[in-house]
Amino acid sequence: MFPNEQLGKWWRANDANTITGDGFVATFIIIGCVTYKFLDDPVMHYTVRVFECGKKDYGLINIKGETILPDALAFVPHPEHGSYAN
Repeated sequence: MFPNEQLGKWWRANDANTITGDGFVATFIIIGCVTYKFLDDPVMHYTVRVFECGKKDYGLINIKGETILPDALAFVPHPEHGSYAN
């Protein structure tokens, strides 16, 4: 998503089948990124939005699978560095 960015190993994807015990996460991070250009403007622009999705009661989510009703989820903008646009 950000080919020229030097990122540490903060983010990584794991196959759920490789988890040997119960795996839990407090929230999921959802990142949306859009690139665009304006008419007669050679500059490429982009907008990034970061959201957190987790349980309203601050409980941990079992990433091996569990049923969570939509009313029990909180979907909020990330409190720090939650958006950027140029």
